[in-house]
Amino acid sequence: MNSRSRTHVIVVFGGESAEHDVSCVTAAHVLRALDPAKYQVTTIGISREGKWMLAEGAMAALSRGRDSLPERLEATGQPSSLGEVIAGARRLALGGAELRAALVAVERESDEFIE
Repeated sequence: MNSRSRTHVIVVFGGESAEHDVSCVTAAHVLRALDPAKYQVTTIGISREGKWMLAEGAMAALSRGRDSLPERLEATGQPSSLGEVIAGARRLALGGAELRAALVAVERESDEFIE
């Protein structure tokens, strides 16, 4: 299956709330559960200070295999604006396909839910 036939999933984690750590652990579990043959994944971290960034460390670990993921993702990377982060994610995905971000956002041609 090539990258154009996989669904692009954006996992957003971290944030300024008291639930920051829980979000980082949950995101690692979500990444472990996704089948890389079916899903192209982009991770976006939000620091405790509210800075948005492409979480390149998490994506690098995922590229080495799901077993390479840490128990807890780190919301680290080059801080930038939300628009720059989404633009970076768009460049990583399917040659610039439109993306919608949420805690875990999925864009599919058929508007079906992932089971």
